[in-house]
Amino acid sequence: MEQAGRFFRYVVPGLTLIIEFLGYLLISGDICFSQLIYQLNAVGIAASALLVSGGLGFLLGVFYYIVVWREKYLKKILTGVNFRSVLEKAVSEGWLRLCYPNGDEVQATKLAKRDAWRVVTSYLSMRMETSVRIKGAFPRMERFADLVNGLGTTCLGSFVALMLFLCVNIYRAWPGQFSWWGWVSFLMGSGILIIHHCNYRGVIKDYENVVDAILLNEFECEYYSKSILGSPIKLHVFQNDLKKECLKPKDK
Repeated sequence: MEQAGRFFRYVVPGLTLIIEFLGYLLISGDICFSQLIYQLNAVGIAASALLVSGGLGFLLGVFYYIVVWREKYLKKILTGVNFRSVLEKAVSEGWLRLCYPNGDEVQATKLAKRDAWRVVTSYLSMRMETSVRIKGAFPRMERFADLVNGLGTTCLGSFVALMLFLCVNIYRAWPGQFSWWGWVSFLMGSGILIIHHCNYRGVIKDYENVVDAILLNEFECEYYSKSILGSPIKLHVFQNDLKKECLKPKDK
């Protein structure tokens, strides 16, 4: 299962980029199928595609990880999971308390999206062996995480493929001499990109809902299982876990 997750995260996005890019060129008439086969060694096509797609997939994964948390600029276009709401809900119910190491309380709304993910990930990692509920659900959450990262990287690869196709056709004095089939390729690529994005956003929402349900059940059960009721679960956060606009002047 781990190897399958790596294949989906690193090989599939790069392979998708190659296939989409070549498909756009074939449809637009920039190359023909016979030329493509002639220029490539038929014996080594499969092996070469896997090797190249693996390298491209890794690079796309790096870029995806860089841009996915830039919520200030990308908003909902290509952003990571949002676990702030589940932390806010747990705090409002009195099950959870977020605080600095010195004991000062921190509001969940001040956490950045990436930093809420860090808090949740650290909690799940600590409870994976001690909580039967989290231990049973953890493989499912890992598969969801691989799926989200794979789909996000594939979406980014689809965008890169479309941009490469446009760059190849720049020499034709875009858009004045852009052929009819070139427009077909561009519109098809735009439609495929939208489908990738919608699929990615839908799976992210499913992932958030699944993890939120697991966390709320665990927070509630752990809270009521304590020997002294009224003592919430305490999780530490740090200054770099807060949104920049929420930092005090002396903390910057």
